[in-house]
Amino acid sequence: MARVRSPARRGGHGQEPPRRRVRRPPGRRRDRRRGQCVDLGEVSAPHAPITSVLRAVVGALGLEFAREAAGPALAALAALLPELAPEGGSNPAPVGGAGAAQLHEVIALLLEAASRERPVVVVIEDLHWIDGASLAAVQFSMRVLTAGRLLFVLTYRGEDIGPRHPARPFLIEAERHRAAERWDLGPLTRGEVRRQMHQLIGEAPADTDVDAVFERSDGIPFFVEELVAIDACRRDSAIPETLREQRWRLGALSL
Repeated sequence: MARVRSPARRGGHGQEPPRRRVRRPPGRRRDRRRGQCVDLGEVSAPHAPITSVLRAVVGALGLEFAREAAGPALAALAALLPELAPEGGSNPAPVGGAGAAQLHEVIALLLEAASRERPVVVVIEDLHWIDGASLAAVQFSMRVLTAGRLLFVLTYRGEDIGPRHPARPFLIEAERHRAAERWDLGPLTRGEVRRQMHQLIGEAPADTDVDAVFERSDGIPFFVEELVAIDACRRDSAIPETLREQRWRLGALSL
């Protein structure tokens, strides 16, 4: 099984992508491939985060290599990546049934091939919004890829994955494995907020600005970034209603 880290966030905490916290030994290069899950309700597109990862992997390996590696599963793969379809061929059909099993195999094969060149980090953001097809593909790859130099980083909000959530059994199984690590990410400290603001504005922020952003953001990196972007570092500056609503939805303190 490939190594997996699953940072769990509480109440919107840890919204800064945890991939930035993964350190690599000096001198070692690695590829990072990112897939973002999106909350689209019942109309979520299958394989959306996996498609982003695959497109980056195929771009690195080359179209011809991917076509050859896909073999009989090329039609299933081309349903996600139309650029792989043979010239003059028919439009790829949606993936399902036996095609899904073939697709899972070729996804794992491509990830393993990419990891032969250098270590690969596959980041799947917001697992609580993942579609069933992507979840099945990730689960298959993590089970079968035992030799590749692969690290899966899966982020999610713990309170959004209840007992009946489809990802719950998957996380329970993954976290039991010796290769898995779970990180519970809390809010940023004042010093961490200062460092994030420094990175965002390119210079050391004033102490008063740090105090205001730390108080208003409750240490949530996403809100730190948004507050800095709208220049709302002062306590007396207005906060857009959309940002207030997002804060309320996450159950944080009022702005």
